[in-house]
Amino acid sequence: MQLTVQNLLVLQITGSAAATGLSTSVQAAPALLISVFGGAAVDRWPRKLTAAVSQALLGAVAFVTALMVALDRLDMASLMVLAAVTGVIATVAGPACSLLGNDLVPREDVPSAIGVGTLVHQAGRLTGAALAGVTVGFLGTAAAYAANGLSFLFVASVIPFLRPARGAVRHVAAAKDRGAKDTMSVREGLAFFAGPARQALDAGSVGTRTALAVAGRDGARFLLASSPPVGPDARGDALDEADPVGPHRACAEAVRFAEALVAAHAGAHGSNAGIVRLFDGYGPGMPADDPGTPAALIEAALADRPVTVPGDGSGTHPLCYVDDMVDGVLLVAAGRSVRPVDIGGDEEPTAAEIARLVIELTGSDSPLAFVEDMGDGRARPRSVTGFAREIFGRLPSVTWQDGLERTVAAFRGPPEPFPAAGGETTDGRAGEERWA
Repeated sequence: MQLTVQNLLVLQITGSAAATGLSTSVQAAPALLISVFGGAAVDRWPRKLTAAVSQALLGAVAFVTALMVALDRLDMASLMVLAAVTGVIATVAGPACSLLGNDLVPREDVPSAIGVGTLVHQAGRLTGAALAGVTVGFLGTAAAYAANGLSFLFVASVIPFLRPARGAVRHVAAAKDRGAKDTMSVREGLAFFAGPARQALDAGSVGTRTALAVAGRDGARFLLASSPPVGPDARGDALDEADPVGPHRACAEAVRFAEALVAAHAGAHGSNAGIVRLFDGYGPGMPADDPGTPAALIEAALADRPVTVPGDGSGTHPLCYVDDMVDGVLLVAAGRSVRPVDIGGDEEPTAAEIARLVIELTGSDSPLAFVEDMGDGRARPRSVTGFAREIFGRLPSVTWQDGLERTVAAFRGPPEPFPAAGGETTDGRAGEERWA
């Protein structure tokens, strides 16, 4: 409502459409330039108090503008300043009021709360613009600003009396009890937007959709290399009850969307598409920069550093040697199944068993050290290999003990040179002589 009245007032004062556009830009500029700081402030301030105070301030600006119009003291410079102040306050008022609705309902009702909030907001924009025109036409500009100020004060007076529904308070308290970090700094927010989390979401959505289109255009089979679904946490909450904006959730949500997109595309368009879920793969050449992986354990043992195991070492890993994993992927790629196929090992040694065997195979004097488990408390998923065995006849041929022995041998020795152009290997020897 206020923006409509403001545009009418600028047009009345200047008669210029350019000036009207400028006033709109001045009010909208803070949302573009500093809204990220407004959102960070909302994360740190009491939600209800922030929403109520910001609404009251917007009402105060409207009353000041109404008074200046009534006294004929409002010029373009003053109007631009008031528009800018309104825009700055709105960078806090907008996210505070939007998130307030989410805080008042249980977690499972948050999507509905967002939908209702969006509907109310859009309806307010439509009816506000209509009421602004009617009020200015019958009562004048000052009365329209005063009416808008009263609407802000009404909202500010109602907010303190809002009470959360049953379940919402327990959810918030539980999050704090777990020590979860439910706020994010401006730097962290920008890093999330431009960092790996955003890239994972783009890859799972835009990337998967584009690849499906290319495969359909060329008549090729599309195979999505997915990851295992996230298991329940220590409290038994299933994945669907997990907070989609919690730590490390972006990758899990991207995986879920990518799988759903592939299945929907195959169902709607008859696309030749499949999904493989790759479990704990290992073997020669794997990077050692991820703690807890066989490669990291082998590297630590070869350097006589402590071989660390998270928790009490009882966590299991469905290890799958790289050769078996590649064979499984190729079998699914050559088939026609759309149903997700787990590619993992039938054996599930514990983390402690893997670490002890690594120390034995390397002949290292490294001690076995049990360290704090820094995971998110969710149970590790288990591969269900029965479908792959039944449909594709896939059986892992390398036991986890043999696979670790091969991997240790690869880490011990220098990398094998590969043939280069002209029959020479990368170490300068003739290719036929090296590979004989």
